[in-house]
Amino acid sequence: MYNSSVHSRIELLGQVISDLKEIENELQLASDPSLILDLTEEKSELMEELEVVGTKCMTVIEAYIQDCKDNDFPVCLDYYRVLRELRNSRIY
Repeated sequence: MYNSSVHSRIELLGQVISDLKEIENELQLASDPSLILDLTEEKSELMEELEVVGTKCMTVIEAYIQDCKDNDFPVCLDYYRVLRELRNSRIY
């Protein structure tokens, strides 16, 4: 069952990942030390944002899945897959 709140969190997560990949590509091409420093700082900030957005996304998806279970609604398997990938990507 589609949920707009879950969907928007996943889209936000995807945007942060996309931005992070873009910064990494720019870092590979950069040769100016000041640009490299700026990009490295931006990458660090994006990594922190990724952690926050990922955690919030997991929380929203877990609540959605629990709500579906409690009300006998079908769970959107795409959301479950995202949750599984988020859990697998976390370092404990």
